[in-house]
Amino acid sequence: MAQIWKTEESRWKHRIKARSMFLQKVLQYRGNFLEIGPGYGRVMIEVQKQYSIAGLEMDDELIHILNERKLKVVKGNAENIPFSDNTFDVVISEEVLEHIIEQKKVISEI
Repeated sequence: MAQIWKTEESRWKHRIKARSMFLQKVLQYRGNFLEIGPGYGRVMIEVQKQYSIAGLEMDDELIHILNERKLKVVKGNAENIPFSDNTFDVVISEEVLEHIIEQKKVISEI
C-alpha cells in the first residue's frame, strides 16, 4: 500500500533515510561497480571514495553533469550494456527498473 505523505518535508526525510540505508548496503560489497542510471551521481560519488565505479546513463544532459563531476560514465541503456561480460562485480541501480518496459531483458543483461 502506498504511503501518503503528510508534507513534502516528511517525504524528503524518508527519502534521505532510504538513500542512507541503500548506501550502507552497497558499500558492504567490494570490487568493480556499475551503476545503471546514476542520475546526478550522488551514489557514484560515495562509492568511488572506496571502490572503482562506472555509470551507464542515457540522458546527454546528465552525462554532461557527471563528466563535469569527474565521474566515469558511458552513454547507453540497460537493455544492451556496452561492457564485456564479467567486467563488474557489483551492479547497482536505484529507481530505474520501474521506468523500463523490458524489465526481464534488463535483468537478464545484468
